Parts: sequence; structure tokens; C-alpha cells
Amino acid sequence: MQARTPIALIALALAAAPLTAQGPRAVDPWLVRARVAPDAMVRITTLGQSVRVGRFSSASDTALVLRGPFAGPPVRWADVGRVETRVNAAGKGAAIGAIVGGVGGALFFGYMSYAVCDAATCGVSPGASLLGGVLGAAAGALTGAAFGAMTSTWRRIYP
Repeated sequence: MQARTPIALIALALAAAPLTAQGPRAVDPWLVRARVAPDAMVRITTLGQSVRVGRFSSASDTALVLRGPFAGPPVRWADVGRVETRVNAAGKGAAIGAIVGGVGGALFFGYMSYAVCDAATCGVSPGASLLGGVLGAAAGALTGAAFGAMTSTWRRIYP
């Protein structure tokens, strides 16, 4: 019986201790102010699941103030469930465009180097494939960044 006693005490202590994920965490106003640019578009979801959208105006130690037609009154930090800010997807678009353009350009230039060759021992030119990959990646990155800049998404700031 003595060997079971410490295990039972540990299990009882773990069951009685409150876990940090069980209740809402306190919002750190300094963290939110540091991550949100002045006049940035912000979306706040309260613990009651109401949503407020507006431009970041100011933040005190007790409340967050938005301005705009859907901003509503200041939101107390105790009522904040989630804070998100609007960002564009230019970087993600450039990365996707560079990959797609690079692969497509390498395949196209490689095929064209094979197709235009008149000799009996023709093959795909590695130099042409490399050049096509670089040019395709550059064109794809520019195109992807342009389309990504027109697309915006919400990035979570808190929690």
C-alpha cells in the first residue's frame, strides 16, 4: 500500500491544479500595442463572440479603442477573446509565383532547346533549362507579388 500512496497523491494534485488552458488568459496590452501598427485595420472578437472591425486608434491599460463605422464603443481588455490585423499576401504570392514560374520556365526552355536542335545527338540543354528557370522564377515572383498585394488576409495577434 505504501507504493501506491505517492502515485495517488500525485494524481490528486494534478487533478486539483487548474490548467492554464481552462480559463481565458489575460490580454497583455503592451504585446498588442507592439504588434499592431498605428491606423492598421483590426478585427476584435470578444469572449461573447461579437466582432468589431475598425482602425486601431489607441489602447490604454483598460481598453482598446477602434475607429470606423463598425468599431463600436471601446473594448475592455477583459472582454477581448482574439485580436487580428489585416495584412496582404505579397510575400506568399511571390514565393508561390517563383516556384511555379521557375519550374515552368525550366521545363519550357529545356523542351525548346531539344526541339530546335538539328543534330542527331540532341538533348535537353542544362544551360537553357537553368536560364529558363531563373527567368521564369523572376517573372513568377513579380506576378505573384502583384496578385498577393491585392489579396489580404487576417493575421492573429492575440492569443
